[in-house]
Amino acid sequence: MKKFHLVALLGLFAAFCGFVFTSCGDDEKDDSSNPIVGTWSITESESDQQMSRTFTTSITFTNDGKYTYLEEGQHKSPDFEENFGSRETGTYKFEAGNKLTLTATGYAYKSQENNQWIEEENRQGEPWTQVVAIENNVLYISLWEGGEQRALKKQ
Repeated sequence: MKKFHLVALLGLFAAFCGFVFTSCGDDEKDDSSNPIVGTWSITESESDQQMSRTFTTSITFTNDGKYTYLEEGQHKSPDFEENFGSRETGTYKFEAGNKLTLTATGYAYKSQENNQWIEEENRQGEPWTQVVAIENNVLYISLWEGGEQRALKKQ
């Protein structure tokens, strides 16, 4: 009987320790360890006597290694007005403080008729790596392979 009480007591102690160690952990991930996590964006406008164009470009990086690149805007002229948009989703790796590898896994564009997103099927991008810089809440990044670097502010 004494042996049974000892085994039961040890079992209760093990259960208590398991509860204490799992309930005291920090459930929230710390974003400070990965400075690229967050949403970065820029809004730009161009115009002349014939046409104006306004568009917003943003890219969001999450803690789980995924990104969403979004560009939406509007063209206007005396003859027409057109909304546009494109979206790319995928995975990323951010290494050594400035080396970013993006791999696209999904693409979509906005329909001109109903302004709804239309997903393109079976498109997998090739991984590409670039050197980025983050200074004073500004991300300097090329948004397409071979493109010039752009400055996006953290939101």
